Amino acid sequence: MVKKFKLPFIFIMICMLAAAGCANPSANHQVETNPASDQPSAGPKGNEAYKIGTILSLTGPAGWLGQSTQRAVETLKKQINEAGGVNGHPLEIIVYDDQSKPEEASRWAKRLINEDKVVMIIGPNGTPTSNAAEQAAGSAKIPMISMSGGYIPDPKIGWGWAVVHSTDQVIERQFQYFANKGLNNIGVLNPNDALGQIADKAIARYAEKYKVNIVKRESFNMNDIQMKPQLTSIMSAKPDAVISFVTGEPAVKVRKEMDEIGLNVPMLPPHSSATQAFLDLIGKIDNDKVLAAGGIITAFEQIPDDHPQKQVLETFISRFQKDHNYVPGYIEGFGYDALNVAYHALKQAGTDPQKIKDYLENGGESIIGVNGTFKFTKDNRIGLSPETLRIVEIRDNKWSLLE
Repeated sequence: MVKKFKLPFIFIMICMLAAAGCANPSANHQVETNPASDQPSAGPKGNEAYKIGTILSLTGPAGWLGQSTQRAVETLKKQINEAGGVNGHPLEIIVYDDQSKPEEASRWAKRLINEDKVVMIIGPNGTPTSNAAEQAAGSAKIPMISMSGGYIPDPKIGWGWAVVHSTDQVIERQFQYFANKGLNNIGVLNPNDALGQIADKAIARYAEKYKVNIVKRESFNMNDIQMKPQLTSIMSAKPDAVISFVTGEPAVKVRKEMDEIGLNVPMLPPHSSATQAFLDLIGKIDNDKVLAAGGIITAFEQIPDDHPQKQVLETFISRFQKDHNYVPGYIEGFGYDALNVAYHALKQAGTDPQKIKDYLENGGESIIGVNGTFKFTKDNRIGLSPETLRIVEIRDNKWSLLE
């Protein structure tokens, strides 16, 4: 059966810790699939629903991301269907939980294609899970739109796209800000995991491009009790700011330990920190201590009325808040943008997979979304530029627009 999820908002760290208690999928979800290379059936006839598959990490370490994006998908689907659907066809969203596991993402992608007969897939929201699902989508020649910032669509496969600023783009935007503001000496404290290594490579590349000095680079294990030795080493190099590409509780720990040793310069965590949930987690903090590159929704109240995204954002925020009783942010924008791109593709190209692919690769339309205006081409499968990220800071305990 199709398993649909609508979970209450759970505080970010509880969701991340919930991974330990996640159960395996029920037996009726252990479905044998046909080979992934089998082609799906022809598209809907008459006014039949257009089926879109959604693979999200609703449980596991990335569960908080999946739950947030799923709420946005629900809100936009409701809005589209109330307005008449896509060319008269209502949208049906089929959701599966990959439990933050690549093997589950692959299994659900095959089921969505071969049994549920979806015309497109949106998600997953994790990097390993997106890479796994891309293989199945590519084999079946079904378009997939990921919600992961670490996922880079493989042009050789040619059936994957994404709607989230990449790690590379986030770091370039940070260095643009450093260059603009004359912050020439930067310290780095990154986790020694896969994301930290990706960030380290991008930092080295953009430091050279924007002629910014990396005065000290340190690393830490995610389970380290404290980072004061590394931070003390960084402080001795007198940095103007510190990049630490980690979010959640570890990011809060880095900032608090910077304060404890007197390292009073801005800290820049990744874009996933530019949320209300992070503000709730870090609590009261002095101004100018935390900066981030995030979507413009993060500082929505400061957007001028003539901004091209203003109307889209107003409608989304209003409808989302009515549906889910809280104000959405950058993360929720991933879900909106993925379904919004799928909607425009179906509206312009219909359900033929090759025509959808051609539409996205030919760059014929700019799609205004929550986290930017998307312009896809064959070479730009994310559709965004670093300039669509805005630099925000925590000021008076809320995110405030800097640049």
